[in-house]
Amino acid sequence: MKKLIITTLLAIVTLSSSAGWEITYRINDTEGTLSYDIMLIDDHLVKYPNNEMEFIIDTETGEMTFILNDQESYWSGNPDDFRSGMNTAMKTIMDEMMAQVPEEQRAMYKEMLGGMAEMYNSPDIEELRSLKIDIENTNEVAEIAGYSAKKYLVKVNDNLMESLWISNDINLGHDYNGRKVYEILSKIRPNIDNEELYEFSDTYLNLMNQGLILKSQDNDSETSEAIKIEKRTISKEEIGIPAGYNKIDISELLQQQMMQSDDTDNENDW
Repeated sequence: MKKLIITTLLAIVTLSSSAGWEITYRINDTEGTLSYDIMLIDDHLVKYPNNEMEFIIDTETGEMTFILNDQESYWSGNPDDFRSGMNTAMKTIMDEMMAQVPEEQRAMYKEMLGGMAEMYNSPDIEELRSLKIDIENTNEVAEIAGYSAKKYLVKVNDNLMESLWISNDINLGHDYNGRKVYEILSKIRPNIDNEELYEFSDTYLNLMNQGLILKSQDNDSETSEAIKIEKRTISKEEIGIPAGYNKIDISELLQQQMMQSDDTDNENDW
């Protein structure tokens, strides 16, 4: 009887430890449009799936993967190689575009395009150090998707950039490393005119050690909020690279991203 109880308990623990998490977020953009994102977490992998493009973060190896479902292709590598490759590819594309513009109009077009050519440059360390970054614990607590979350304010040079509700009530164990996830996200995210330079700072990244963000609101009032948190078994097929997909290089990935961005802009125009 004692052996049966021990065997049963071991089975429960094993089942529990192999289960992952599925978290559904509701996104409300600045124009009031609603959309939904689902995040999968399992065995140190974090996947953000959607219909057109997905990406996976491996917090153990530091590697990340972009998956293009429409093209049945993917790019995989470390975030530093991604940023360096995107920087080179973006400048090449911009140079090719400018070469087709009449010389007398190039200055105007360059001003219109702003800092697009440099948006994957490495962060300016001196400028980053010059920022005054403050994290304010408001001591406010809210219940979000059934979990308690503390509210933090992220201020840069006394300007409010983000409000974040972070929960440490969800026992993600070793499956989720908040700082590592956001360190990788900061490296792959484009940064035009240093608007999000603060996200590279240790002050900001260390905040992610407090737990999982269940709600965020930026200074443009775009809001993301968890509405469903489910612990369940996640298969390798769900969280990995789909079978049969082809690996592409960084320039092909950039071209696909730009094409998708153009399609989105055209839809918004209508």
